[in-house]
Amino acid sequence: MPCVTYLNKFLIKITEKWRAKMATRKKPTFTPISNLDEFNARLSEIAELDRELTTIDYELNETIDQAKTEAGQAAEPHKTKREQLEASLAAYAEYNKPVLFSDKKTIDLLFGSFGFRKSSAIKNMKGFKVADVIAKIKELGLRNAITVKESLNKDVMKEWADKQLEAVGAMREEKDSFWYEVKEEEV
Repeated sequence: MPCVTYLNKFLIKITEKWRAKMATRKKPTFTPISNLDEFNARLSEIAELDRELTTIDYELNETIDQAKTEAGQAAEPHKTKREQLEASLAAYAEYNKPVLFSDKKTIDLLFGSFGFRKSSAIKNMKGFKVADVIAKIKELGLRNAITVKESLNKDVMKEWADKQLEAVGAMREEKDSFWYEVKEEEV
């Protein structure tokens, strides 16, 4: 049970932090920069904040990994026992199938029900690969058995002239996006 308690405390802590963040979230404000030295100082500050955020993310992932490991270890005996119980249920049902299911498909009991369901799956015949089956389907004109996902290749469309884009109902939108790069090794 210590694993569950640890995980609950962790989840409560994360939830509290999230609620506090959402309750106090405001539109970002900024202080004007008057020269390149101030700009450079802000880049240095961003690099420091990035390092701190990376450390926080690392610690969070370590905590999550530890909680997952503890939960996995605590759950393992339960999973094993459950699998054993399922195997014994299936063996009993299979062994007694002619008697239990001669006139019905489901048996209802106090703590649950069980039975057999007919199901089917499509498999390739021996010696046939998926590519062989697809080729044969195309050859016979049964294309409705093949799914194809269509999407726009915008990388190709970027090379087109504006007239060609317009002809197909698309347009080029150009924007000048601000960017910056922090030189972490310099900070």
